[in-house]
Amino acid sequence: MSALKYLGARALHLGLPDCIYRQASGVFLYTSDEDLFGPPADRDPLTASDLAQVLGRAMGRAGFAGAVYAPLAVGGHVDHRLVRAAVGALDCPRTLFYEDFPYCVREEVPLPGLADCSSGAAFDSGAGVMVTGAGPTAADAAQLARGSGGPCLGRLTVPLERDNVRAKVRAAASYRSQIGVLFGSPLALAMGIWRQARRSAGGLGYAETLWAARSPD
Repeated sequence: MSALKYLGARALHLGLPDCIYRQASGVFLYTSDEDLFGPPADRDPLTASDLAQVLGRAMGRAGFAGAVYAPLAVGGHVDHRLVRAAVGALDCPRTLFYEDFPYCVREEVPLPGLADCSSGAAFDSGAGVMVTGAGPTAADAAQLARGSGGPCLGRLTVPLERDNVRAKVRAAASYRSQIGVLFGSPLALAMGIWRQARRSAGGLGYAETLWAARSPD
């Protein structure tokens, strides 16, 4: 909550437990890294369809009609996969997927369920930002080409100021329980965020990478 407070955002709790707390017949379903970073368990009581209905009702009650930001599911975390699939099933006028940090900066992480949009052709995002069709690295492009028929996505590069990156570092540092497991130290977290912002900008300045739906050529 401290990260949201710092950023001026509001949380809406939907009463849905993280995967490590979900059970079937009294048995926890996700107890290893293989479980956490694999496909949803067959007996998972939370499905993408269920989640889409919950999100749709919540958005309807709130009268929400803005852009929806959801995880791209880089790295394959099961909850990120569910959210991405659920959001993809919603009838949203604009959906943007963000690259899951820190998985997006690690080598050979999967980009599950993307169609082949790695030709490099530009397209009109309607978002007022620089857009290219290719992935940020050759490995990403190869993953795109091995996609499984999901929506065709194109890369959007959103320029950032240094203050934007500083705000991201400060907000991320609020998740103290995650720092030791994923980064080892607050300094390593900060360095990773700055490095990713530079990488997204191609080494010139700082940027955030998003992915938006496009029609296949």
